[in-house]
Amino acid sequence: MKRKLLWNNICLLSRFEEEYINTLGLSDFEVSYYGMGRETDLYDYFKAENKEWDIVVSTNTDVFQNKTLLHSQRDTLVSFYEKDLYPRLNAPNLYSEAQFLPFIVIPLVIVINTSKTHLRPTSLKELCMEEYRGKVTFGGIHNSAGRSLIKAVWSLYGKSSAKELLINSIIGSMPAASFKKVMDGDVPIAVVPTIFAARSGLNDVITVIPSEGAVAIPSFIAVKKECPKDCNNSFFETIAENKDFHQILWERGKIISPYISESQIPICYPEKSFLDSLNDCEFYDLLQEF
Repeated sequence: MKRKLLWNNICLLSRFEEEYINTLGLSDFEVSYYGMGRETDLYDYFKAENKEWDIVVSTNTDVFQNKTLLHSQRDTLVSFYEKDLYPRLNAPNLYSEAQFLPFIVIPLVIVINTSKTHLRPTSLKELCMEEYRGKVTFGGIHNSAGRSLIKAVWSLYGKSSAKELLINSIIGSMPAASFKKVMDGDVPIAVVPTIFAARSGLNDVITVIPSEGAVAIPSFIAVKKECPKDCNNSFFETIAENKDFHQILWERGKIISPYISESQIPICYPEKSFLDSLNDCEFYDLLQEF
């Protein structure tokens, strides 16, 4: 019987990832793809009853952080504390849950159109100040990029600062739209994934890694305990530990990989104590105000 692998990784590279994975000959797995442009959202899939899966790889942070989803099912998942051979990033907060192993990380950085503003923010904290009102954009509150940004600010500086950032911001639907606003000069500053920031240098746009670190959107791996060990091993050997795959994802997506030292930059991810204490309803209610 084939085991079910759920894949929801880098949205802009989703089709490439599918094509690449199809070349690997995963005879043990039936692979289903989720995310932007796909029929079903992975968060919605996990909210449904009678969901079937063995391994999930996803940048949809709600799947792992929402208290009603995988966070509440950790006792049914494999602990990765024993997986010493898989290299680790220099970001201890990413490893605070033994059952969620970072595959890669999408970092969010600040981009500034220097021809449209005299402001040169070097931190997330500055973006919460009143002088940035209407001068910041990100996209969006309904995806992992925006939600990771707001949680990072909340964890560091409190709910009031997270709200100030929301007030200051022109919120786009997706990161691509926010980056375009900066490139076009409509808004001078954005917080976007590095896949977009790699195009900085055009139109007087520069990239700044926040002093707190680039906001991390981790692509976590979770494996059910009932998944046979040989299938688990096959997945890691063929995909998760595939250094060629990591190299291509870095080249095309400017992600952070534990296998590629030159990809690694300082990152910011909330502490376990914050994520455990954060009330999901309170967080979603704040977002709904905007």
